[in-house]
Amino acid sequence: MPEYGKLLMVLQDARRIKHFSAPPTPVKTVGSALGQLKSKFFSDEKLLMEATNPSPKSKEEKQEAIQTILGFVETPDFKTIFEQCLKSIDDLRSFVHSCVFPINKLLEWLREYSSQSTISLAIKAGKGGACFSHSHDQHCQYVKESLTLWRIIQTDIFDFWDCVEKDMIIDESGSRYRIVDTGQGFHRMSDAPVSYDRMTRSIAEAQREMRGQWVGIKVVHLGDRDVPNPLVFIDKYTVIPRMLNPVVKAIESLEAIFDSSLPEEHPGIRNLLKNKYGTAAELKDMILADFFKYAFDGSGDDGGSCIDGRLTSAWNWCSLLHKKDYFDAFTLTGFLGFD
Repeated sequence: MPEYGKLLMVLQDARRIKHFSAPPTPVKTVGSALGQLKSKFFSDEKLLMEATNPSPKSKEEKQEAIQTILGFVETPDFKTIFEQCLKSIDDLRSFVHSCVFPINKLLEWLREYSSQSTISLAIKAGKGGACFSHSHDQHCQYVKESLTLWRIIQTDIFDFWDCVEKDMIIDESGSRYRIVDTGQGFHRMSDAPVSYDRMTRSIAEAQREMRGQWVGIKVVHLGDRDVPNPLVFIDKYTVIPRMLNPVVKAIESLEAIFDSSLPEEHPGIRNLLKNKYGTAAELKDMILADFFKYAFDGSGDDGGSCIDGRLTSAWNWCSLLHKKDYFDAFTLTGFLGFD
């Protein structure tokens, strides 16, 4: 990311120089590659999904689908391009799957708390670091809408990257920035109309998934002191999997440690955790209830309920994990920290 950011800034500055004023060539995509060939090759969506499935039933089945697709192509040069396109789609789906998996898992666990009344996810302003008050049902809704939006963004993360590049180096307005002290150091501040529009559409999609219900505010910080430019904006959202994956991995590892039908990898840890926390379900409830409450407690900007502030609240929770009562359980799973 640092190297990529430097490259974008160099290209952004190049737009200001007379001899380099022409915009850089946009990134070559699968769509543009096939468009040049005027191809309708990928019309068999089912076969394409099999050939690029990130979790195939077997490698042989996936390879067979790839060869079936390539068998339709007679020209050797076209076949090479199609194969590159398939590999690109495969890489994309695998990456997106790894980003979306922890969000889907957390949504699955959240549904369990939404439907039961034994564990309350209600939060109160001033208690435990929370900056606003929500009833149990309100907070379940708030966490769900946040995770739903994050899932939509991760699913379309490459489209967001494309928007960032359009804002910074393709569109002429991208070269018109100013250096501003944002309170978090000096940053380039510039408008980002393409990225802003893309985020607005994602929020609308999330609200549709929530059937029109929305608890927090829908303010998007972009091109201001909170999020000064598109590069800072996209960097925030690429962090989501790096925050959530360790949490999901730790909980799943703890469930395996408690499972008496499985051999102990490190003898003694199972009894140690049982003596301190009781059962796997009790420890899981302790961790998830704390996460759902205080990773979404409004401790970000604008009271934490704006689009950007939800991420800040989650970061704050991650930074305080070492102070949690259950932190030793995390470390016993091999947890070393957040990237």
